[in-house]
Amino acid sequence: TETRILLRPELEIVNFGPTTPLVSVGSPVTVQCVLKNSGNVWLSSTHLKFHFPSGIVEKTVALLAPGSSLTVSAESVPTEQCIAQRVAVDVRCGEAAEPLVKHAHVVVGAATELPAPREALHSEANDSWAVLENERVRYAFRQHQFGWGPADVYVHKDDTWILVAQLPQLSRLVTVDSQNHRHEHAIVTTEPPAAEVDAGAGRLVFHWTATDT
Repeated sequence: TETRILLRPELEIVNFGPTTPLVSVGSPVTVQCVLKNSGNVWLSSTHLKFHFPSGIVEKTVALLAPGSSLTVSAESVPTEQCIAQRVAVDVRCGEAAEPLVKHAHVVVGAATELPAPREALHSEANDSWAVLENERVRYAFRQHQFGWGPADVYVHKDDTWILVAQLPQLSRLVTVDSQNHRHEHAIVTTEPPAAEVDAGAGRLVFHWTATDT
């Protein structure tokens, strides 16, 4: 009887990206890389390089057991606004010839201070910000260098307004041109929205026009 055991090291990146889709310029952006040892041997000296516009942040995982996963985080502070700031990671284990590479994007927007909540039906817009709210929910938009689109969503709970979601853009639209080529548009606008309250309903109206490509 002969028994053979195949020792198989195998590392994979399960997930990579920012912890939030939207950050304010001057505030830290945190990215996380989830690693998994899919093989049947221990992995040692796994080296990660996180690539930010400001530079590279390096991290090392000393040991990773077979079948286990680990989340590694890195942080950087963006200094410029950007509709899609690229972040990336490359991971190399031991003397592996080629690193594993993943990339993602994060929206870096303005840090404009917002007005205090009214806690009542209210819609208002100016050249710096726009809000649509009632006593329970609040949508807050800022004017960014790249336009209007990203927003914070708050809910009122236990006498506190809590950030529960972030919208990286107004919408996502896919169009097809005369040559049957698909184009994906991240919807942002150059002009502030129109604020309206009518018959017990409030709205912010954004106008966007597609350009020929």
